[in-house]
Amino acid sequence: MVSKRTRRGPAARNLPTPAPAGHRRDGLILAIIVLAGLALRGAYLAELVHKPDYDAPLADAQYNDYWARGIVTGNWTPPAGQPDPQIPTTPYFRPPGYAYFLAAVYYLAGKSCLGPRLVQMAMGLLNIVLAFLVGRAVFHRTAGLIGAALVAGYGGFIYFEGELHPQPLLIALVLLLMLVLSGWAHRPTLWRAAVAGLVLGLLATLQPNVLWFVPVLVIWAGWVLWRGFGRDSARPLHPAGALRRLPLTALAMLVALALPITPVTIRNYRIGHELALISTSSGIDLYLANNPQASLVTPRLPEADRRMAPTGWSPFRWAEIVQAVAAQQGHPMTHGEASQYFTRRALEFIRTQPATTLANALRRAALLWGPQEASGDKVDEFEHARSRTLRWLPGFPAVLAGFVVGLILWLVDRRRAHTTAGPEPRRYQRTGSAVVWLMLWFVLVYSASLAPFGATGRLRVPYIPLLLLFAAYGLWRLGQLAAARRRRAAFVIVAGWAAAWGLASIALVPYKPDLATWYLDRAAAYLQKGALEPAIAEYQAAVLACPDNPAPYAVLATALLKKGDVDGALATYRRAIKAVPQATALRQALATLLREKNQLDEAMAQYQAVLDISPTDADTWCQLGSVLEAKGATTEALSAYQRALGIDPTLSQAGISAGALLQKRGDLAGAIAAYRQAIESNPNLFEAHYNLAAALRVQGDLEGAYREVATALHIRPRHPTAVSLLKYLQQERLRAGTRPAESRPATKPSGHP
Repeated sequence: MVSKRTRRGPAARNLPTPAPAGHRRDGLILAIIVLAGLALRGAYLAELVHKPDYDAPLADAQYNDYWARGIVTGNWTPPAGQPDPQIPTTPYFRPPGYAYFLAAVYYLAGKSCLGPRLVQMAMGLLNIVLAFLVGRAVFHRTAGLIGAALVAGYGGFIYFEGELHPQPLLIALVLLLMLVLSGWAHRPTLWRAAVAGLVLGLLATLQPNVLWFVPVLVIWAGWVLWRGFGRDSARPLHPAGALRRLPLTALAMLVALALPITPVTIRNYRIGHELALISTSSGIDLYLANNPQASLVTPRLPEADRRMAPTGWSPFRWAEIVQAVAAQQGHPMTHGEASQYFTRRALEFIRTQPATTLANALRRAALLWGPQEASGDKVDEFEHARSRTLRWLPGFPAVLAGFVVGLILWLVDRRRAHTTAGPEPRRYQRTGSAVVWLMLWFVLVYSASLAPFGATGRLRVPYIPLLLLFAAYGLWRLGQLAAARRRRAAFVIVAGWAAAWGLASIALVPYKPDLATWYLDRAAAYLQKGALEPAIAEYQAAVLACPDNPAPYAVLATALLKKGDVDGALATYRRAIKAVPQATALRQALATLLREKNQLDEAMAQYQAVLDISPTDADTWCQLGSVLEAKGATTEALSAYQRALGIDPTLSQAGISAGALLQKRGDLAGAIAAYRQAIESNPNLFEAHYNLAAALRVQGDLEGAYREVATALHIRPRHPTAVSLLKYLQQERLRAGTRPAESRPATKPSGHP
């Protein structure tokens, strides 16, 4: 009997070949790696429990936490300061997979903040084992152990295991998908294909853009069957016969893929009466990244759309934005229709600005593959740098350098493998190579699917374990060369690795994490918990960190006002204006506070300064009018209101204020016209309907006054002044001999404030 060493021949002695699994030594080493990973996660968890946002999550993490707790408790009261996202009554805005995973954790482990972190860190330990199994299956058992060590010690994985985000679950499913597909490539049975489809479907409920990978997977499966990579099974198939199995294989994958997605689609249709496959966020996500004022990282609405979400973008505001779009378009809109509206706007921008779109996509790709952690919910770069545990662990440049070196070595070894004598090792190598090619395709397709949407550091996490497995292959081959005393080849690889690491550390796109935002996030978490003094300290640190950034001043002043320190807030605003004279929002806030303190002259000066910078700011003209009216300059005040309406006829407050001023001056016709204009722009204005009713009563139109006050009471039931006016009008109509009609509104408001 010929030994494997003889069959392979001398040319293959330094080539990677599979070794039988199940060595006790491998199990022992893997256990040590898992224990080391556990120690790192324990050290980070000890830090995490002292962070301000540990029990007060922000942004997307807050949305995930709210959603999961709502599923468990049935209490859908939104967090303080956030609008109702209407999750139970509308199609899913975000993919629901992680929310239900988190809800299961809360249900089983209690609704504590520690439960999700412990479960996700346990999942991180599972990912170490999965990395070993995938590395052993496609490369070599030693490469698998090295890959497990790299996964255990990568700081980005440990960091996201402590956040309320789906990254640990995504990593587990990606590695499991590659492990299942490796088994299918070795022995292509239908049940393995179905399991692969099921895993991919679960992935889609967490991150729908993985569906872009489905066509690639089907083509790859056909290629594997045609090449006959599974012919080392018990009953080998002819390539043509194996290829005929592709339709059944694809069907098994697609049916299993649909199993986790179909309940989501049915639920969305039952709730919203529209077809939403998984979620409705794709339209707004595309538009946030493709508009004239789009940021490469931070979701941002253009200035023209700020009224849809005046306090900034948040997933909590999606239902609010749908209503704003419906009012703007003049007809009711479903969530799916609103998503299509934003998709059309994004595609229109892409069509009219192809050069800008391409440049932005390339910049996002450079950020995704760049050395820094682009900020998501938090400023991840500073979270890593300020952690006693994470700051010592390798970052993405080391991963990218290892991937490049490992890929080059694998390609060189694969080319040399074609000269290997003997059929058996080549079958194993071809099967592993097929899965390696699929891993590369997954990385390419997944990263390409992110470029149109965003470039935050957490988006690239799902494909990083695959990059680490290539780095593990490179380290294993380097160890083989060193053991064989091939010093020159080993030196070339080490030098290449160092050069690749240096190049990967160069940022092709300028990106500077904002230290002020890091302090602001910490302050917001403290404020959410009611810890006012620590929040103020963080705000003050943010001001010192970035004195030319207006945002810290604004929130510091707000916190001081909550504390009751009005003088401190005024001093903060004045200091901000001195540092950033062009900050119109700070001038407006200062003017509002001065007006409340009856310092009208200084308030008027600040409003005028805003108008010198931005003369078409309708809101500021309206506020200036109110100050002039308080000073008794009614003619100038009326002129300011009319100027505001000339800029923005839909500014209802200016119409109401102008109408009230005209009514005081005895111009009932002008007042009624102003009130009607305000109502036309927003039918939900109680004050406009009530004032119009009072003006119509004075004019003698009792029927019109009755209808308007009824509408006002429809908006604010049992309002005492409106109820009194309604009773008075009923008596007047009885005296006039008019039969009272039912108390119905003249025009049904579009919604209730």
